[in-house]
Amino acid sequence: MSVREKNKFTFESVDPELRLVIDSKVVVTEKLSVAEAWFVLMACQLTYTHPNLGGSVKDRYLALGRRMQELIRPHVSAWFAEFTEAGWNREYNE
Repeated sequence: MSVREKNKFTFESVDPELRLVIDSKVVVTEKLSVAEAWFVLMACQLTYTHPNLGGSVKDRYLALGRRMQELIRPHVSAWFAEFTEAGWNREYNE
């Protein structure tokens, strides 16, 4: 991608549509495997626990990650469910 192509994605150019996407309440359905939900959960936990993240973005990662955690829960042992809960604490994200 050239510099010119990269420059077309400025905050000012993306922000109006990004706001529409972020604020959208339209339900998008997709079948997820347990493995895919696990990877989304891990990404949410890692992002949520990032020390420089704050505000409503952090809350959205928490909500999405918790949804993934609940989708996974019926398919794992109690021990593994405890392990997934531990992932919300930064010291377990190694």
